[in-house]
Parts: sequence; structure tokens; C-alpha cells
Amino acid sequence: MKVTYITMQFLAASETFARSDVKALERLGVDVTVHSLKGRNQIGNGSYHVTISEFLKSIYGIFSNPLLFSKLISWLIKNEWRRPSKLFAALYLVPRAFSIFSALKKSNPDVVHLFWGHYPSIVGYLVYKSNMNTKLSMFLGAYDLEMKLNFSLDLARKLEHVFTHAYCNRNRILKLCNSLCDVTVIHRGVDVDFLRSFSNKEKDPNLWVTGGRLIRDKRFDKVLLIFKEYSNKNPAARLVIAGDGPEEERLKEMSIQLGVSKSVQFSGFLPQSELFKTLSASSAFLFLSEKPGERLPNIVKEAMFFENCCYVSETPGIEELIDNNQDGIIIGNEKKFDNSVAALTPQDYLTIGRRAKNKIVSNFDVNVQMKKYIEVWDSL
Repeated sequence: MKVTYITMQFLAASETFARSDVKALERLGVDVTVHSLKGRNQIGNGSYHVTISEFLKSIYGIFSNPLLFSKLISWLIKNEWRRPSKLFAALYLVPRAFSIFSALKKSNPDVVHLFWGHYPSIVGYLVYKSNMNTKLSMFLGAYDLEMKLNFSLDLARKLEHVFTHAYCNRNRILKLCNSLCDVTVIHRGVDVDFLRSFSNKEKDPNLWVTGGRLIRDKRFDKVLLIFKEYSNKNPAARLVIAGDGPEEERLKEMSIQLGVSKSVQFSGFLPQSELFKTLSASSAFLFLSEKPGERLPNIVKEAMFFENCCYVSETPGIEELIDNNQDGIIIGNEKKFDNSVAALTPQDYLTIGRRAKNKIVSNFDVNVQMKKYIEVWDSL
């Protein structure tokens, strides 16, 4: 089977799931190519750069398909004329979309899969309107549902199949698409075999970890406040904050004001290998994000695999990942956190961590999840 993924920036921070998916598909014998709409230095198969030569080829593609070009522009305007900023962003990507479309016609894959459902839908529309003998599927995730691009939803209504990664998304997709599409829920997986190679450290009962992009919605300030209260009772406690972002300096200043700066390490962005080594050594992982588009975060799955007791905020669908008080702790506020910490014994941490790892191995192995994608594509 030949499958082509359409992404925005393959291997960018927001595309880590795509890399994991592609590697799993290749292990399963699938010939995978990736095309991204925005230029970025990349590795592996596919077309990633917007060069002058490629831009000229895309212009040639547009002039060679004037009817298809006019249909695409009319479709975009019809769906997004009320939101000029979204429309202009889509129009800017049209030449790149035609360049990808030309490459698709040459390679003629069995499946074209839109890894995101927003702007990659521009390429999807070209494939849908062409006479290519290829199956077309798309993914609609939390970010797509927050953006609610009308042309993306219009394409979803036309397709036989839409994927999403959480059951809490399914009813919303059906509502937005007027129940005109078939929606399959397949949870995003992590590379269990790869993670196993880092599972060789003894746990440090005093080490906490949190991580992600340091932005306000991720609520690392809340993590610091909780850590302050915890460290007052447990002076040996340490916290590693893995990640970088615009909030970093403010958070560092906050740690000084709270008097915990000597116990808090701002590691900056960590390569995967270093992050996994840290998670393998830690006992607790905190993820208190209030970001609207948060769904079953990958970093929480990784922390669960490494037998951390994960404290997570009540984001949509989190109960699909964590059974509260069984393989993790779902908390809504600082008081609930304090109560749960006080109620847990060291043995409870070990038990929760082991259950968490078993959950990931059983239900969130990327190789198993991508087999499900292949089964759906075969059925189309």
C-alpha cells in the first residue's frame, strides 16, 4: 500500500504524532510519502521545501488546470469570505497545494491522508475534484475543531471517512458535518518499543517533572504554586520543567518569588532521548494545561509508560486516557491536589505507575493503532 500524508510542517513540534505514525506505517510495510504545506528543513521521503523552482512549477500547474483552479478559488471564497484572515491564509497556500497535487498525480498513491483537517483540506479538495484513482481520508482533531474552517468541514461532509483521536470529538464532528460523514475514533499511540530502550533508571521519589511549550494556557504557574506547597512539607523535592516558550522568564521570576528556585530546574527544550531519561527517573508528572484544544496529551502517555504517577487537569476526553485514582489522578484545583498527595502512600505511587504503564502498552501502542488505520483504508 502507498500512502501519502499531507501535513503543515512535518517533524515540527506540532507534528510529533505524524512522525510516530509514519515510522509505524513503514514498519508495517506501508510505502509512506509526506508532503507539507509550509517549508521546513526535513529528513526522509517526500517534498517539504517551497523553492523558487517548485513555485514556478506550481504556477505552471495552475495554468495547466484553469478550471480546477477556478473551482478551488470559488470554493474557498464561498466558505471563508466572512473571515478574511483565514481566506487570505488559504489563498497564500494555493500555489503550494497545486505543487503537491502535481506530485500526487505522478506518484498516484493508494491513499491520500490529510493529517490535519484545516489547511491541508486545500490539497484534499484538489484530489477530490480530480480523476485520480486514490482514496482520500482526513483527520479532524481538537485544533481543527477549534479553528472550524468552513471549507475543511465542507470537505469532510463530502468524504467517506473521517478520523479523530478522542471519543469526545466524535459527536461534535458529526454535528458540524450534519452527520454526513463516517467518523472513526483511533487514539493516538506512542512508540512503545522505542520507549522501552530508556526504561533502565531507578525511580527518584523526590523528583517531579512537568513539560511542554511554556505558554500561559499550559498553566506552569499553577504547577509552581503546587510545588511550593508540596516542598514546604518535603524539602528534598525537586521539579524539572522541560520546555521553552514565551513564559519562561516570568516563570523563573515566579520561582524566585516563591522561594523554590533552588529546587526547580528549567531544562529548556529537551531532545526526546533526554526527556525520556528524565521521565524514566521521575516518580510524578504534572500536566495542568487549560488550553482549549488539549486532547489526551502525548507527553502524558509517555510519562505513564515510564510509571510516573500523573496528575492531570480535567481537559476534554482525559478520562479516555486515565481512570481517576487507578492509573493517574485527575485534578481540578490545588485543594484536590493536596488531598490526593496526602492520601497516597509510596506503595500507591508504585501501583499507579505500574497500572499506567500497562494501560499504555495495552491501549496506546502506535503500531497497533496504525494497523487500525490500514484496516479502515483497506475497507474504503
